[in-house]
Amino acid sequence: YQYFMKENRWTKWNCMNPPPKRFNHTALLVPHLDKMIIFGGNGRVVMNDMFELDLNTKVWRQVIYANYNPNDFIIGGVSSTNPTSS
Repeated sequence: YQYFMKENRWTKWNCMNPPPKRFNHTALLVPHLDKMIIFGGNGRVVMNDMFELDLNTKVWRQVIYANYNPNDFIIGGVSSTNPTSS
């Protein structure tokens, strides 16, 4: 969704390749790259994955890192390695 402050209204975006639905995730806006990143959360199971949304093309892609530890730069949220919120 995109919020238009002057009109006080939301518009739903139709994005390609959306990640699985979730809640209790962490979201990070990276404005200089025109990206939004989400990590972890709960869906049918506790999730330990990361996706980025390109805000220009409205396309999601899963981010995979070798030897990646989300605790190195994400504070809070829920993941399969840290099932309690912080």
